[in-house]
Amino acid sequence: MSDVNEKRLTKAMRTVRIRFPTAPAVFDPPLYLASGPMIRYTGMKREKPGQGNGIGQETWRGSIMIVTADDRSTYEPAPSLRLFHQPMQLLPPPPPHFDGEEGEALEAEYVDPIGGLPRISRTGGTVYVKPVEDLEEGKDISRIENDDGLYEETRTANVPTSYGKADELLGLSPHSPHHRNRVAQKEGRQVGRYREVRGVRLHAERGLTFWRFNLEVELGDKQQRIAYRINRGASVGFWVPARGQTMNIMFHSCNGFSISVEYVAKSCHCVVANNLSSNMFSGPDPLWRDVMNAHQIKPFHVMIGGGDQIYNDAVMKQTRLFQGWLEIRNPLHKHEAPFSPEMRDELESFYLERYSTWFSQGLFGMASSQIPMINIWDDHGKQKAFA
Repeated sequence: MSDVNEKRLTKAMRTVRIRFPTAPAVFDPPLYLASGPMIRYTGMKREKPGQGNGIGQETWRGSIMIVTADDRSTYEPAPSLRLFHQPMQLLPPPPPHFDGEEGEALEAEYVDPIGGLPRISRTGGTVYVKPVEDLEEGKDISRIENDDGLYEETRTANVPTSYGKADELLGLSPHSPHHRNRVAQKEGRQVGRYREVRGVRLHAERGLTFWRFNLEVELGDKQQRIAYRINRGASVGFWVPARGQTMNIMFHSCNGFSISVEYVAKSCHCVVANNLSSNMFSGPDPLWRDVMNAHQIKPFHVMIGGGDQIYNDAVMKQTRLFQGWLEIRNPLHKHEAPFSPEMRDELESFYLERYSTWFSQGLFGMASSQIPMINIWDDHGKQKAFA
């Protein structure tokens, strides 16, 4: 690859505890994420096995995309991504049975495995998943990005995770067995084994710029956790399978709400239509919390979006010119109506905002940055019953 540091990404690491930074990281040079990061799986590159070797070399291939706000970002130099190993031991599978009546209790780490886990913020810092017990039931908070939402700037979850307990990560108790065992090896970037990838500018419009980073990872004998950080910001990790291993696949579709359960994007409040509201379901995040909880025990190597990863049915209600065209009853007049520059501008603005928001909000945004995706188009990606 061009723009890739010649230093090889390897598996050999010394066992040592990761020291988490005391000050929050931010993008340097500064960036502001309108959407992303979003990671995509694009395929495997396989080489024929050598003589006496049953499995040839396999290289995982993918890409990461970010969308940045031009007025809050610096593009000299172009954004860069550092790719490195960040090994991490997983939570063991939970017990198949336990008897609450006999006083047995499920360990706290299995109740809410992602409580307290980090996620990258829009400015490259770190926010933490709020414990599930701190969330109000029957309320959709997927679009709220302050401490009233799903994430918090200060970690409060004091449960064991793949990163250790909250007090350990604050430097108060660095000798816990959870901390020593769960994060067992030093980050690749700390021992000089990494790849540096320069971003490619894909597209720019309406004050936003789309960037892509092309990735390749050589597979090893075991599945690996690979981390990346953009412009020296906080790191994010994803898992790749072992060489010759069948991928652990997650499939989803219809990831949203139809026109009868619609959002008002700008106000973060839900519109009640036909006596339904996304508040009734606590938004889309309970399902994605299940996905991310399972991901902490048996990581997903790829997630397939089988269609309708986003619901854009609101285009029929939150536009003026396009809604007027939809209301034309005579099919001949409708067919002959001009697609004016003003209507095109209205639709492009609507879809750009919707896609940028949906793919960066809530726990779906977290999953999109940590589980490589393959997505398929379907009707709701444009509007209901589009054909």
